[in-house]
Amino acid sequence: MKQHSRQMQKPKEDKLINSIINVALIIIGIIVVYPLWIVLISSISDPAEISSGKVWILPKGINIEAYKILLENGDLWIGYRNSLLYTIFGTALQMLITTPAAFALAKKTLPGRRWLILFFLFTMYFSGGLIPTYFVVKDLGLVNTPWALILPGLVGPYNLVIARTYYENSIPEDMYEAARIDGAGTYRCFVQIALPLSVPVLAVMILNFALGHWNSYMNALVYISDDNIQTLQVFIKRITTQATTALESGAGNIDITELTDSIRKTQLLKYAVVVVSSIPMIMLYPFIQKHFVKGIMLGSVKE
Repeated sequence: MKQHSRQMQKPKEDKLINSIINVALIIIGIIVVYPLWIVLISSISDPAEISSGKVWILPKGINIEAYKILLENGDLWIGYRNSLLYTIFGTALQMLITTPAAFALAKKTLPGRRWLILFFLFTMYFSGGLIPTYFVVKDLGLVNTPWALILPGLVGPYNLVIARTYYENSIPEDMYEAARIDGAGTYRCFVQIALPLSVPVLAVMILNFALGHWNSYMNALVYISDDNIQTLQVFIKRITTQATTALESGAGNIDITELTDSIRKTQLLKYAVVVVSSIPMIMLYPFIQKHFVKGIMLGSVKE
């Protein structure tokens, strides 16, 4: 009887724990999503309603003037095109280089494996700094070319370590040995065994690389001066800076009502900029979400 009562208590305890976890996850979800929601509804609300604190659940007084300003700006579309190209081709090249390198470093028979791993780890924690890196990029003839935003970060040490640890700990060596008995070489083992089994960790790497390219600002600001190949982030910063500068320069020539209205419109423009610049990455995430959730912890813990 005692054993039966204990078995009856366990489901109740499990339900209570699950309920607490669900409530905690809902609260965390609200904390994470609510700021994004505020930015979205603020970008299409009346600036006066935002300033008065009335916009906190639904938009008030629909106003899309900020989006009209952005969409009418030709630089925005140039930046979108360039950032998309850099993100797509940059991520593809990084995956093409990093994934085979991680697979090779996972092999304990690789000559000099320990020193190669230490070399990549060192570059992850230490760098030469902005000025030496600029001189290297300049001497290679990459300044003011799209390659300046792609080649210097072609190998991502952080993602390399994650993928190497995954290949080393999550795929049994017996599978490779069985494939070698059937006549498979290293290339076939990588393509037909390692890659199909590493889709979750590859999804994590793709998202990390894509975010890095899409959010690229400092490198573009330093290495690129030609507006035809400039990134979206630089153009967005330029648009908001120009709006703020125009507001400050004309502050002494307009009355307080017009000044307040201009300040509100500038703030509205900043909300719209956040939404516009976030859309592509938000659209990318659902396609890899299933693999991302599974792969985020893969390769980070040794079994």
